[in-house]
Order: sequence, then structure tokens, then C-alpha cells
Amino acid sequence: MMAVSIDTGLDGSPQEPHELFFRPDYFDGDLFGRLYDVAKDGRFLMLKAQSPPLDTLVIVLNWFDELAALAPSP
Repeated sequence: MMAVSIDTGLDGSPQEPHELFFRPDYFDGDLFGRLYDVAKDGRFLMLKAQSPPLDTLVIVLNWFDELAALAPSP
């Protein structure tokens, strides 16, 4: 994650970029877009990469019918 300070003088020129932090165990967003946000208090909220990465995809069909059968009747 990189950061650039902005000069608060009249010209508002940007300073040199610098590394804010480096977290190789978090997604960088290359596949899905930005996978982080900044909370109002300044904390970074990030999606952590799963370890080990998933190698299978599970698709559940007819899940709504099963849910309806398990839910109590009104």
C-alpha cells in the first residue's frame, strides 16, 4: 500500500510516494478490484487471503427448496 503526502501550501503539490505498509498475506485486488476500505477512525479493513488457497468450487443447487423444508411454517 502506497501513500502520497500533499503539500498544504498554495500549490498543493504532491510529495514523493512512500510505502505505507506491506502485507503479502492480503489480497492486492488484482483479480476482483479494490478489496479494502478505510474506516472512519482510519483503520484499514482488508480481505485476508485464504491459506492454503481454495482448489475446488462447491456449487449448491436447489438450496431454496431445502431451506423452505427446514424453515417452520407460518
